[in-house]
Amino acid sequence: MVRTSMIAAAAGLNRSSSSPLGPASLAGLSRGGASAFSQLLSEVLMSRQDRPRSVNGGRQEFPGALRDLGNAHLSTLLTRTALGRSSSSAMRRIASSSAYGSEAERLFSSGRSKGGRPVDPQVFEGLIKQAAARHQVPEELVKAVIKVESNFNPEATSHMGAMGLMQLMPGTARDLGVQRPYDPAENINGGTKYLRELLDRYDGNVPMAVAAYNCGMANVEKGRLPEETRNYLKLVSRHYNGRQILPRPKATPAAPAQASTRENSLTSA
Repeated sequence: MVRTSMIAAAAGLNRSSSSPLGPASLAGLSRGGASAFSQLLSEVLMSRQDRPRSVNGGRQEFPGALRDLGNAHLSTLLTRTALGRSSSSAMRRIASSSAYGSEAERLFSSGRSKGGRPVDPQVFEGLIKQAAARHQVPEELVKAVIKVESNFNPEATSHMGAMGLMQLMPGTARDLGVQRPYDPAENINGGTKYLRELLDRYDGNVPMAVAAYNCGMANVEKGRLPEETRNYLKLVSRHYNGRQILPRPKATPAAPAQASTRENSLTSA
């Protein structure tokens, strides 16, 4: 097999070895140094992922020869290699997310200069005001998202199954507690609530929240910016001229506790 040949080559062995992971291989591995070990380990892990084996409820173990090696130097090398890969991966994710945020902000700003027809929410003005006040999201941002998502059509349905004014996907609507997605009041309230959650997640960054509304949080945090989302950012920004970074929402005062009926009757007596 190709992988067996690669493992043997990494360990400095010839094709006549009886087992690519036997004691002779490990001796050759020690002589081959860190590079040979890294290549061998990669091949072993790839091979085991192709043929997963359930052990004690599903965990996979290293091959016996590696498990029983007992070589302190190789154990240290393995730890450092794994930690290095993990650290590099984390740094790449952070850099990608940061770059994505910068690009989203740039595209959001560039769309504003092109103008666009004024948003006219018509009969939905009252529902937008209520939802915006409840979730502390700027009214103009809610209107801009509705304009681009459905053009204020409460019966709009996309080819992907997004529903209503702010085009809620079925799973998103369910998570937001929207039972009737084509009811304008429920839909606008649910979509505005989702915008608030996204704004909180991205520290009030409007372009990133709008981008995530369009293509999902996973894409934002993996540094992906689909062409559709680039256009979406520009379109929304044509109808929203507010701040790109919003302050944290103010805490809503708790409603005063109402006295019980019994207490009221005693007081009036």
